[in-house]
Amino acid sequence: MVTKKVKKIIRKKLYEYPIYDRLINELELEKDTVSGGDINSSIRSKNKISRATEGQVIKNISIDSKINEYKKWKELIDNVLQDFRKCDKTKLKIVEYKFFGNIPEDIIADELYVSKSTVRSYLKDIYFEIGILATLNNLISKNICNI
Repeated sequence: MVTKKVKKIIRKKLYEYPIYDRLINELELEKDTVSGGDINSSIRSKNKISRATEGQVIKNISIDSKINEYKKWKELIDNVLQDFRKCDKTKLKIVEYKFFGNIPEDIIADELYVSKSTVRSYLKDIYFEIGILATLNNLISKNICNI
């Protein structure tokens, strides 16, 4: 059973998925350099670290960590969507309609000629599949899952 916390994380990541490239680019722009140069070369050339440089290095490390997290989530969701394209077009359509088109479940059900409970059942399956993969890829902490 997918816990509420895991479901909330997965829903958020699926809603963010269409804008991951933009989020990554914005984070790349937030990374700063010292005096137009590379922070590492600035450190080496002065042979000492200023507080400003140290703060910027820490900020850049934090930004790199967030960028890597977005890239891992994007890759995981890309792989899941590829699997759905090959094996289960209904799940693919549900993900596209629900998370990329923000279409309500009752309209999705009408569009796919299935019941609303079937859409909800598929959504639970999608959360479960992505949750397992995210846990295995250390994107979701195992102690959050309580599986």
